[in-house]
Amino acid sequence: DGNFDYRRTFEHPVGLFVGLKRERRKAGNLHRNMKERLEQEESSTKALITDISHQLKTPLQLSEYAMNDGG
Repeated sequence: DGNFDYRRTFEHPVGLFVGLKRERRKAGNLHRNMKERLEQEESSTKALITDISHQLKTPLQLSEYAMNDGG
């Protein structure tokens, strides 16, 4: 009535741990890469905001100078 020809093969525990270790290393590498990309993105964003702020302040400072000094 049952299929007794089926045999389950079990992976050796050492092989299992090697696979888990490999996957953990991959996950760690992905996490590190993501962290580095986020840090680069944050740095780029800060630089962009600083540049935009400077670009906006410069004309305002020039017009303020012209108004105050009668230029």
